[in-house]
Amino acid sequence: MRLKIVLTKQRQEVTTLTQKVSQLEDNNENLNRQQGEMLKMFEAQLKELNQELQILKQDSANQKEEMTRLKQEKEIIEENCKEQNINHQELKNEVNQGKISHDELRREFITEKDSHNELKREFAEEKNSHDEL
Repeated sequence: MRLKIVLTKQRQEVTTLTQKVSQLEDNNENLNRQQGEMLKMFEAQLKELNQELQILKQDSANQKEEMTRLKQEKEIIEENCKEQNINHQELKNEVNQGKISHDELRREFITEKDSHNELKREFAEEKNSHDEL
């Protein structure tokens, strides 16, 4: 009888241990499944981050190209401005020379006008003296 009691207790322990092993196996499967899902989620996030990184790299490359283009345009504009300033200075010099020429012609005109008026006076005097005669 004692043997039966011991055997019954051992069977109960085996049943209990079997249940615990089964529960541990179930827990292990659940953990493995959860880890697999987390791994898939992390892989998806990593893929998304890599895509964003590629977009940022492309944007950076595009911005560098745009900066290079803008620098070249700036250099061209600066060169054009220098040329325009030189042209402006040349035109300004020509205008100043024209003013000098204009002033010279005006002085000559005034001199000629004065000479003409002098001749007119002399002619009037000659005419008056002729009329008196």
